[in-house]
Amino acid sequence: IPSLRVSLREFVSDEDYRQNHLTQLKLLDERCLNALEHHQFYLEHFKHAYN
Repeated sequence: IPSLRVSLREFVSDEDYRQNHLTQLKLLDERCLNALEHHQFYLEHFKHAYN
């Protein structure tokens, strides 16, 4: 939604915008990593359960 993005950037300075964007990306990364770790854990767990 480019038009929304432009109007948002009018309200916040570029620096704030960049910081918020980075923070959100980091949060997404952490969520993905956590999901992967849980996935690994379950794979290991079930491997032991069935062998």
